[in-house]
Amino acid sequence: MHDFAHEALHEFLHLDGKIFQTIKLLILKPGQLTAEYLQGRRARYISPVRLYLTASLIYFGLVAISPSSGNLRVTAQDVPTEQMQEVMRRAEEANRHVQELVAHYAPRAMFVLMPFFGLLTWAFYRRSEPYYVPHLYYAIHFHAFAFLVFAAAKALQLSGAPDLGGVLLVLAVVPYHYIALRRVFGGSRAQVAWKGTTIAVAYTLTIGAIFATILWVELRPLVKDLRSDSS
Repeated sequence: MHDFAHEALHEFLHLDGKIFQTIKLLILKPGQLTAEYLQGRRARYISPVRLYLTASLIYFGLVAISPSSGNLRVTAQDVPTEQMQEVMRRAEEANRHVQELVAHYAPRAMFVLMPFFGLLTWAFYRRSEPYYVPHLYYAIHFHAFAFLVFAAAKALQLSGAPDLGGVLLVLAVVPYHYIALRRVFGGSRAQVAWKGTTIAVAYTLTIGAIFATILWVELRPLVKDLRSDSS
């Protein structure tokens, strides 16, 4: 939270409104911020890395202050009633551990995965942009937008608003991806449809596999303890 507050104050007090102009363009015109960078018009905007860090800090800051919600459920049918209290305590401990793991690994994992997302767009659009750096710019801007959307959805959740609003916000990432791809790299609607879908599916599967592996490795001892308690 200290890092988040410092970064936020730096952006809002020392950059003469650049952050507002950058975020406005990022949100309202998918892909245009990347196009501006590729055309050399960069002075009026904050750097891509700073934009990404600001957006991710806002999101993970909100996640950090969110109340925990139990995801693991144990009932009397699972274990003998006399062992229920201990098993529930272990299950709650495992749940807290999962949340701590996500909070610890997610920012680092996404920062590492972001260049991989750029490699995916380069693999499909290297004819229009043969160099990797434009694809990295696109990856950074896209992830910054995604984190801002996730942050807005999390803020709605914390405010007690209906879940539908947050779901609709998160779903906005999907059309944004296709619109931004076409604006930055070109191509027909059909080309953008199949290329964008392939990129999204490959990236989602990669994220899922990495986080599943992390959770499996980290939670294996706790799962063994739960099983031994219920036996």
